[in-house]
Amino acid sequence: MSKKRVFPFGYQMREGQILVNPQEARLVREIFEQYRLGKTTPELAASAMLQGVPYREGTSAWNKNMVCIFFFAIQMRQEQR
Repeated sequence: MSKKRVFPFGYQMREGQILVNPQEARLVREIFEQYRLGKTTPELAASAMLQGVPYREGTSAWNKNMVCIFFFAIQMRQEQR
């Protein structure tokens, strides 16, 4: 059984290239903006679920851990610089 390659939320593979997924990228920007304004990760997850953009194929549910992955990825990137 072959496993499907999974890209970070906000990206997609199209015609052999990794591209920004506009719908997901818009949600990522919105999550960061709401976080900046003081929303908690459970509130951000609830808001993301209401947007109707699934975190991954096959599930429409979001939780605070999914939201935290965005912040962890940014932190890791900054530490690599």
